[in-house]
Amino acid sequence: MKLTRKQAIHLTRDVMWPELAETGQTKREYFEGKEEPLHGCYLCEYAQPKYDAKKVLWHCPKCPYYQHYNFRCVSGVYRKWQNEEDKVEEDKASRTLLKKYAGKFVKELEPIK
Repeated sequence: MKLTRKQAIHLTRDVMWPELAETGQTKREYFEGKEEPLHGCYLCEYAQPKYDAKKVLWHCPKCPYYQHYNFRCVSGVYRKWQNEEDKVEEDKASRTLLKKYAGKFVKELEPIK
């Protein structure tokens, strides 16, 4: 999947994460029946279009999120969301926390251009 910076930001900030905040879905649920980008993230797909599993390199410096905040998404509220996503199958209360953290992540994404 080849994305422009503008497309990656739009799909992340305006489409995917608002829906995750509203529904409390996991990424697996969200991407069911859709083409899934690298790491389940349109920004990763944009930043690392030639991903090679044998040479796992994070290309965060090319990521619009990283460029705006100067740190990786996994260092912030996204990590909290990810931790709850791992628990959803066994703990239904985690679905509420998924919505909460996804909503906070949407707010973090708002200023990214």
